Amino acid sequence: MADGYSGTPDVLPNLELPNNYQQTDTKVGASVQRLGRAVSEVGDVFTQASSDNAFNLYQQDVTRLLRGEPAQNAPDGPAQNTGYLATNGRLALDERPNVEKQIADLKKKYLSDLDINPMARGVFDRQATSYETQTFGQISSHASQQSDVWYTEVNKSSADNAMARIAGDPLNPQAVHSGTADVINARLKQAQLAGAIPGDEVWKDAEATGRREALSAQ
Repeated sequence: MADGYSGTPDVLPNLELPNNYQQTDTKVGASVQRLGRAVSEVGDVFTQASSDNAFNLYQQDVTRLLRGEPAQNAPDGPAQNTGYLATNGRLALDERPNVEKQIADLKKKYLSDLDINPMARGVFDRQATSYETQTFGQISSHASQQSDVWYTEVNKSSADNAMARIAGDPLNPQAVHSGTADVINARLKQAQLAGAIPGDEVWKDAEATGRREALSAQ
């Protein structure tokens, strides 16, 4: 062994990384963060577009149920399909449960289509539920208006049939009595549709009208 050799170097190695290493590491971290934000933004845009697309299609389908197919409403086109809001009288009442079920089924269909994207599904569900509530309100209003139309038709038919029965057997006291009661009853029911209550002037006028009509038919 040589004289003076201690086995420990006089100059220790520098364990700090060069400055350019630190700069590179910082740049890589920033790039990763930017990439993460970009991926997140792309995901947000895709989610929003997916929910918007489903909602657009849902609205179009519901509109067709309510208002029909414009192309089919042409005079020389196929059989007309004017939608639920074009139904009248009893038909509007009969068709209401069917159209409401179709709208609910459409919502379920588009929700199912979005199962692979829970966030888009949630957004669509909120939009569709609000729109469904609004649409059902519109359907209810139409059905209510058309129920009055139908009730008026029924009351008129009841009165007409009763008067025909009186006219067909004017010398039969039983036919005249029951026919008169039916005419009066039909007129009172119609008055109730207009808001009359038993004993008020509208109610009394309706009762008097029924008696006059029955007497005229005899």
